Amino acid sequence: MTIRSSTPKHRQHPSNVRSRKKAMLKCMISTALYREILLMQEMDADALEQTLLSYMKKQKVSAIRKRAAGKRRHRQRKSWAAFESNLTDRQFRRYFRMSRECFHDLCRRIEENVGEAQFKSEAYLRNLKQSNDIRDKKKISIMKCHEKSTGGFISGEVKLALTLRILAGGSYLDLAL
Repeated sequence: MTIRSSTPKHRQHPSNVRSRKKAMLKCMISTALYREILLMQEMDADALEQTLLSYMKKQKVSAIRKRAAGKRRHRQRKSWAAFESNLTDRQFRRYFRMSRECFHDLCRRIEENVGEAQFKSEAYLRNLKQSNDIRDKKKISIMKCHEKSTGGFISGEVKLALTLRILAGGSYLDLAL
């Protein structure tokens, strides 16, 4: 006579057992922590339960966001120089209602007024990426985070081109560079 286990075979797999053990351990720790907090602080039971529930909800939301970030696909932004080189002078004038020289002059003037760190031209971003200066370390780390999450900073030239395209009567549908 064979004795059958009360646990189904699919639940006896080592990874399932480990995950169940982890879940049980977390539950036991949460319960023990709940009891200790009740004893130590003599809080109202309802208030403590609300606090624990809100904490557990935050943990769940955090886990969901981490999973979503892992599934995010990496995009490589098209550079302004690559986009601009594909346009003829006539197309450029039609898109932005100004010549290339006027556009570059406008970029230069804006950069002078707001500063290169605020304008973030493609040349500035390229130099920042290659910089080994200690003072730029924080900017470089922020730039890397932007590259991982959204594809990088949007350069000042692209921002200006999008603004001019809308002001020139372009549709929001043709703004993708």
